[in-house]
This record gives sequence, C-alpha cells and structure tokens, in this order.
Amino acid sequence: MSHASAEPRQPEPRQPAPIGDGEPPRRREGRRKFGAGAAILAGTVVFSLLVWAAFYLGFERMQADLVISNKTHLNAEPIIQFDAEEQGWTLVRPANARSESGPEYGNISNAIEVMCVFTWTTGKFDDPRILDAETDEAATLSLLEQGGRDTSGYGVVRLVSESGQSIELVYVDEDATTGLDTVVAARTFAGSGDYVVFTMKCERTGELDREVLQDTLLGVEVSLDLLN
Repeated sequence: MSHASAEPRQPEPRQPAPIGDGEPPRRREGRRKFGAGAAILAGTVVFSLLVWAAFYLGFERMQADLVISNKTHLNAEPIIQFDAEEQGWTLVRPANARSESGPEYGNISNAIEVMCVFTWTTGKFDDPRILDAETDEAATLSLLEQGGRDTSGYGVVRLVSESGQSIELVYVDEDATTGLDTVVAARTFAGSGDYVVFTMKCERTGELDREVLQDTLLGVEVSLDLLN
C-alpha cells in the first residue's frame, strides 16, 4: 500500500494587534464622537449660564435706585432743573408762586412734529389718605385719581437726580377734553407728602405717548433731600 505524502501545513497568518487600547476602530470612532458631543454640550451649558448671569446683572443695573414701591420721606420739596436749551425748548411762561403753577416750555417735538408744552408743579400734601399709604406708588395713584385722572392703565417712567440716581415716576395718559393730547408723570413721596407732577401737552395727533415723555425727561434733573 502506497502512502500519499502529506504536505507540511502552513501556519495561519496572525492578525496585527490593534493599535491603541485594543478596541476596534469603529468603537473608538464612536467614543471620539461621543466625547466631542459631550464637550459641546458642556460648552453650551456654560455659555447659557454666562448669558443668564449677564442678563441678571444687567437687569439689576436697570432697576431704578429709587423705586416707586418704596415709601420715601423728604426733608424738603423736590427742586427741578430742566436743560431746556439742550432739547430745544423755549420758556413761554415762568413759574407763578401765587397760582402755584410751574414754568411752561414750548417746543416742536422731533418725535411727532407738532407743537407741545411741557411743565411741572411741586408741592406738599397733608391728606391722611396719602400720608397713610404704604408706598409712594399707592400715594401717587391716589394723588392722580383725586385730580380726576384715570390710572387703570398706568405705567412707569424715570428721571435722574442731581446725584445720578434714577427715580421712578407713575405715568398715565390723560383723556383731555381740551382737544390736546396729554400725558402725566408724577411721584408722591408718601413719607412726607411732597410731590412732583410733570405734564406734557401736544396738538392732538394720538402720537404723544410714554416714549415721547421719557425723551423729554432726559433733560430733567431733580434734587432730593432724602431723610436717612
């Protein structure tokens, strides 16, 4: 019996060892993608926190120094200064102590291009309904309502004190029957009964609003002697 000669068996080629941590390339690729996604997510969260912090700090800076929700006591009536020339206003009638009326300034508003008059009055109340108010806001609304003004849709505007503090005022649209558009901004300092009322009247166009009055108040500076 003849015997077939057996060829020597060749050893199987060995697979090269994976480079790195021994994981297949696809798995490593997936991990890289996940790692990048996690980094982006973390960056987004940090960015959102920074935006929120910036917004919060900005909002805090936007808060008025003398908010209307305080109850404020003055040692003397507010003193008003108006940079009329800077805004193009002309004095048309000086203040009259006898009639307790403030000065009146005339101007053609750049915002609505009609003739307007701007004035203010200051004074002091001893009405218990005002002095017993818990906040300047409540006292101011009471003052305006006693003057026959509708305060149901009131808002807030600001002016700046001599020391650079921002002061909130109650703002109302006045439904005047004189054929003029009228807006009013006022503040009663409930602790002492002192008050200031700003009034702006323009030819009737329906365009006189809080923004127009706020632009005018940028030229006003008030001196307040606050009780510490």
